Amino acid sequence: MRRPRTLEQDSPADRALNYAVGKRIRELRQTKGMTQKELAELSDVKATYIALIEATGVNLSLKLLSQFSTALGVAPRDLLPASDQGETSDVTIPLVRAKIARLKEELKELEALVESAPTTRTPRVVRPTGRTEH
Repeated sequence: MRRPRTLEQDSPADRALNYAVGKRIRELRQTKGMTQKELAELSDVKATYIALIEATGVNLSLKLLSQFSTALGVAPRDLLPASDQGETSDVTIPLVRAKIARLKEELKELEALVESAPTTRTPRVVRPTGRTEH
């Protein structure tokens, strides 16, 4: 019986690719506002495995890549890192727009929170003489 390969047996190039795929999965998951648990449920794997993939870049099967791409709503090729020739995937711009929209919503929530915060004290003014005025 053949033993499965370990990370140490992969070439440096394979390890770099696996890590890049794990990082890409994390980026897409976070951009879509999903937790590891949600992605795990949609992909039919354990959440601890998602964490392992994102953190260490374990070698994934094509079946798992397909499951993740379906769960994330992207093409399998979008889970692969972009080439060095400056290519962007079909999902890059919409994902960036979605992230910007979420950040704008968070900013509005924070601004509303600041506006509704009670002001209990008036700011103190310190004069160069050392006296404090209210």
